[in-house]
Amino acid sequence: MPTRYAADDPREWLNRAGCNFFLAKTKTPRVYNEELCFNLHETAQKALKGVLVDRKQAVPATRNLEALIALIGEDTALLAAPAKILAPYETGAEYPSTLPPVTDEEYETAMEAAHQILEWARETVQAVNA
Repeated sequence: MPTRYAADDPREWLNRAGCNFFLAKTKTPRVYNEELCFNLHETAQKALKGVLVDRKQAVPATRNLEALIALIGEDTALLAAPAKILAPYETGAEYPSTLPPVTDEEYETAMEAAHQILEWARETVQAVNA
């Protein structure tokens, strides 16, 4: 189990993001890819919010990755593409739907996108606190 930190500590947000990423990596035939991709979106959302906490910015009650990236501002251009990949999983992916199921390839692409955002956030927070 990861070390717990206060809610206003960016490390707690990054830990929570890491927990969602770990859950999403535990691919099993008993879990829909949509559920895994929802966790991947949660990974990115919490990672970005961790950067906001680290920068002493208000954390909005939104799941929208583009909005969070806009609040962070600088040095975020490389996050646009992975955020766009994860956008369809913001809400609704965790519920029954008439949409086609998420394919294994889409899951893998979402996994890479979430990992990119998570690692960027970890490096950004670490660089500030070094």
